[in-house]
Amino acid sequence: MDSTGNKMQNKFNYSDYFYIAASPIHGNGLFTKIAIPAKQMVLFVGNFKSASSNNWISEKGRMVNHSEPGNCYVERFGTSFFMYSLRDIKAGEELTSDYTKLSYPFKNYVEGVTNKTK
Repeated sequence: MDSTGNKMQNKFNYSDYFYIAASPIHGNGLFTKIAIPAKQMVLFVGNFKSASSNNWISEKGRMVNHSEPGNCYVERFGTSFFMYSLRDIKAGEELTSDYTKLSYPFKNYVEGVTNKTK
């Protein structure tokens, strides 16, 4: 029970089962310790309210490398972005996303970060 007397539900969180390791794609990447079925919300990626500095991307979201096609995609809900599995993902597999499919303003943010590190 929570502090209001309501029964608490255990919510499964995939992000508890991720690890960062060397990537064959680029530098380090985000990998899963467990299998993830297709069409599952995998990760909260970030929040982008405006072109100001109030935007942020999660630590794990920063580790997702670009791949065409990726095994995940990013979807926007209001100012928040979430990553979903496109297909079944095997344990030990790197999580990837096709950056060319990202929407504004997230795409601009990722491209800006990527361009700064080149």
